[in-house]
Amino acid sequence: MNLLPQRKVTPGQIVMMAVLFVLLTVTVVWASGVWVLSGDTALPYRAWTALILGTAFSVVVGCGLMALMFYSSRQGYDDRAVLQFERDKRRPCPARRSDR
Repeated sequence: MNLLPQRKVTPGQIVMMAVLFVLLTVTVVWASGVWVLSGDTALPYRAWTALILGTAFSVVVGCGLMALMFYSSRQGYDDRAVLQFERDKRRPCPARRSDR
């Protein structure tokens, strides 16, 4: 018994997955090449500290933004913005009223 509906994979999705896989492969090969060519290059203590703090800060900011996006979506803020826009389109513009 399958509870999820079956979806057909389109040719465009296959091409997109192939392109992303090629990009991933090129990135991994490049990164491993740089790692091997760097050899015994030593980083000073301050460089390691900057690298760790910069990475941690980037992860925290990314997670925070994703959390805000999910919170906004679940609370319906995105839906209300669309409904407000639709309501404003139906209401006549105050400058165009002829009763003044």
